[in-house]
Amino acid sequence: MFRFMHMEKHGITFYDEDFHDQINFRLEGCSIGYKRTNWHRHEIAKDETFTLGEFSFDKYARQVNHIVALLDRWTAVGRILKDDVSVREVLVSFTAAQIMEFIRLATENNCPNCTAMLLDYKQQHFHDIDPLAEFTLEE
Repeated sequence: MFRFMHMEKHGITFYDEDFHDQINFRLEGCSIGYKRTNWHRHEIAKDETFTLGEFSFDKYARQVNHIVALLDRWTAVGRILKDDVSVREVLVSFTAAQIMEFIRLATENNCPNCTAMLLDYKQQHFHDIDPLAEFTLEE
């Protein structure tokens, strides 16, 4: 749930009423069903979550695209940190640089299954991309 807090610049408005008893958020130009799970009365605990449901949008726009990309990234990062290789299902929307960042994240957080899967994915889909190419000096 904390991912949704203070994200106004990304088009996400988070608000609560009745001293944290009613917590809600709104996505600019989008609709998403959600249910508050694992919640505590009158506090926002570190283990509190939302279960997200059906997602739709009013009109395709840059803001909507940004929110979808952000939700995809949060999904990928969450699965990687759990060492859940089902993250492979959502990797198609990420760039080579983002895949490299996911490999770093998996390695640093001791997620061996995801590290192996991400390295394999990078080799299959981005085998011809040199990660150091952007640092090469041309004469």
